[in-house]
Amino acid sequence: MTPKYSVGALVGALMLAASLWSYPANAVTFHWSIAGGNIGGFITGLEDNPGLQPAVNVTVTNSIIGGLGDYVPTASANEFIVFGGAITFAHFDSNLGSFHLVLLLDPVVPINNGFLFDNSGQHGLATPISFEVATPLPAALPLFATGLGVLGLLGWRRKRKAQGITAG
Repeated sequence: MTPKYSVGALVGALMLAASLWSYPANAVTFHWSIAGGNIGGFITGLEDNPGLQPAVNVTVTNSIIGGLGDYVPTASANEFIVFGGAITFAHFDSNLGSFHLVLLLDPVVPINNGFLFDNSGQHGLATPISFEVATPLPAALPLFATGLGVLGLLGWRRKRKAQGITAG
């Protein structure tokens, strides 16, 4: 087999391996915000699945009251439906210390509100909530890495050939 065909076979094998290794990317992290973006965080652990499922992690990363940390361990309601890469239903309700966070999204009964307040009722906010998909790992990333590896191999072979060393 000539070196030209050997490289082609190697490239083909690497591309086949990369295509078997990669898989369609599913959105597993969403950014949420209420109060015009003054309060927001991330919902993680949601595959694109139409069933009611709990989030693995709901985190507040910014708020007008200050960072409030992680809410899921104390959630009394933690149900989401993710369909077509979008959250179509959400009911999350949690207490952490003296704060209470509620995220509601229901297309059947038009509710699209988020609430954050302390348990004394101060700092209460009820505004439309927005969910945005955070960029997941692209399925083509392993294929891209394979391509870079092949280019490096080709450059290495060309350099060896220029130095007069044959690959045998």
